[in-house]
Amino acid sequence: MKVSAVDVKPYVLDAESFEHGTRVLYRYHQQWLPGDVVRLRDDGFLDVRFCWGGLKTAVRPYQVHKCPPAKQLLEGLTIGSFVRVNRLTLGTWQFGKISDIHDDGYVDIVYGKGEWEHRADPFFFDHTVVSSHLRGTDLASFRRRRRQLQ
Repeated sequence: MKVSAVDVKPYVLDAESFEHGTRVLYRYHQQWLPGDVVRLRDDGFLDVRFCWGGLKTAVRPYQVHKCPPAKQLLEGLTIGSFVRVNRLTLGTWQFGKISDIHDDGYVDIVYGKGEWEHRADPFFFDHTVVSSHLRGTDLASFRRRRRQLQ
């Protein structure tokens, strides 16, 4: 049996399956970026705000995937935990210490030379390193483990 182009229906996800505050991953060039749905538009499109404050308007629902909430990604981490972070989402991996956890699950990170990042997204943490090696909170073990990984 032949299938014509008329018979093939594109995969469309309803905007109704999203709601204000739904955490999503948006495909931007070659990477997936996490954000939150801030508006459901009457035309069926979404507006998505990213952790660094950027806003993408008129996103089609099939361009995003639902993502676990930021709080869920922080499971087991507390203020004072050491983490390995994709710094400012630029591909530069650095070790830092969680200095504050916001109500929405985003965190503030202090890096080794006194630099800091406000509202870092836990999506950009290296969870394999965090879960297996960096749960301790003493600085000596953190520095020792950092030397081993570099």
